[in-house]
Amino acid sequence: MSMMIGSLKRRNEALQNECDTLAGAIDNLSLRVQEAYELLQKYEPAWVAEKMGFAPPAGEPADPSAAAPAGN
Repeated sequence: MSMMIGSLKRRNEALQNECDTLAGAIDNLSLRVQEAYELLQKYEPAWVAEKMGFAPPAGEPADPSAAAPAGN
């Protein structure tokens, strides 16, 4: 029984190490995506606005009703 408990403890530790490694990788990717987004906002603000849904697609006129204030 103690051999099985020891084996389970080692397996649990290995899984925890794997989770820690994955968490670190996810943090790294998150930082890289944030940096890329900031660069896109700086150098391609119209493209970012279009892709995020804040601007009409290129070549389409803006919808004047969307910009009109509500409750006149």
